[in-house]
Amino acid sequence: MTTISSTTSAEKTQDTQDLKGTSETFCEKASDVPKWYPKKFTKVEYMQAYDPDIVEKDFCRKVQPIARHPIVLSKEEFDIMLEIMRKEIAAAQDKGETEAANDMLKALESIKLILNYRGNCYFGPPFFCQTCHRPLTAESVNHHKTSNHHVHEQDPQKPFPGFLLSRTSKGLAVPCLYSRSGQAYQKSLEDTGATVQTLAQREESMKTGKVGEIFSRTNDPEY
Repeated sequence: MTTISSTTSAEKTQDTQDLKGTSETFCEKASDVPKWYPKKFTKVEYMQAYDPDIVEKDFCRKVQPIARHPIVLSKEEFDIMLEIMRKEIAAAQDKGETEAANDMLKALESIKLILNYRGNCYFGPPFFCQTCHRPLTAESVNHHKTSNHHVHEQDPQKPFPGFLLSRTSKGLAVPCLYSRSGQAYQKSLEDTGATVQTLAQREESMKTGKVGEIFSRTNDPEY
């Protein structure tokens, strides 16, 4: 795991705060990316930037393989991404660009659940473009790669964000991805203070301003 140590903690904290809350940071405003970030940073480095207390030295050993590492955005960034994609889908539909609209919709719906923890959102779409700040489909991912975009790939069989059953030295939960919402997954959410939402629940919470309770899949055949 790469250790980020080229600036002081205070500078990092300020840079991380500046980084959050804008959908343009990674796509159109490359100059705004904090200087202490490598050009193409890993998901672990993102997690370290957003919440350094949950990434300890043994993180990569505990969370294997890399495809099990979740994507992380601040809650504000996630909501902005969701709002922008919904507007772009509607605009494409209005223009009769059905293929483009369906591709964006399919990409958005690849986010099965959102884990809210310590001010951030963790999720696991199969493909996520960090340059464009959005999930991708298998059909569109090659275009982004050939355009030299920074694309993260997650295991498509493990789309559910939860936690390791073990905790950090400070007693914090460590986010990771699960294959399905079974007993181990449910247990990982206990006593963490985290909440889990579907995409529809997230959009409803954006309207009401309420995060909501932990989502239960007991009576939902999809899960």
